[in-house]
Amino acid sequence: MFKILFSILLLSLTTTAFAQLLNPSFEQTDSTGALSDWKVTQGNFTKLSAVTFGAIPFTAFEGNYFTLLESDTLNTPIKAGTLEQSFVYADTPKNISINNLFIPENTAQHARIKLLFTKWNGTSRDTVLYLNDTLPIIAEGTSIPIRWNTYTQTLTTFYRNQQLPDSAIISITNDDSQTGKSIRLYLDNIRFGKWPVGMTELQPFTFQLFPNPAQDRLTIQASKITDPLTIRIISLSGQTLETLKMEEPSDRYEVNTSGFASGLYVLQILSQVAVSQQLITIQH
Repeated sequence: MFKILFSILLLSLTTTAFAQLLNPSFEQTDSTGALSDWKVTQGNFTKLSAVTFGAIPFTAFEGNYFTLLESDTLNTPIKAGTLEQSFVYADTPKNISINNLFIPENTAQHARIKLLFTKWNGTSRDTVLYLNDTLPIIAEGTSIPIRWNTYTQTLTTFYRNQQLPDSAIISITNDDSQTGKSIRLYLDNIRFGKWPVGMTELQPFTFQLFPNPAQDRLTIQASKITDPLTIRIISLSGQTLETLKMEEPSDRYEVNTSGFASGLYVLQILSQVAVSQQLITIQH
């Protein structure tokens, strides 16, 4: 059994551009009082403004509310608590972060996150990205500090192909060991980090790429572009590998890709009023 360690943690926040996830800090409720946009497929889900551990209050990381996800202990066998959201999505995020506090009974119990991005191909859905990971237990010796922890996972290595997704499903499960009766998972502020950072004020525009996969040359077909463009090729680790300045507006641009190793990259296009990006494959 873990002991609970009471502590105070000062948190500093950095500015990041985030992709859209509905009700990410669990602030909104619908007309019936239920939590908006999220559903509990099993277990128990409680919206909280504060909870007290002994004499120390535990409050939201962001906003006024957070949530507690618990297993269903009234049935045998015990069913893990699972929180899920399906939403329309068209972006290629770099990472995901979740503020959480996980208090299990022992180290055999754990929480999981699953993330699935898909693209409709006309007859079925293709998997663009799939993540299945564990939310770690943050312990100091045999004690668990009562403070918000941040789970962060870089998503670039979990992409299956270069398609831009059109929908996503996220699910978080509190313990799948079927043994714990008092396992608590507190959640708040679930966010996606976008490509690029710092561009929230810009609006996306559409463009077509061919061929994709590309060998030595990639053609970019865009419409209604009257401003000079900046084209960037970015590695999946976030490094900008090449920046091209296109001073003369056009609806067609060509990029030499012969100097890049075969693999998956992010192609980003910026104008004075718009930004957009897609995953590309270079294959020699």
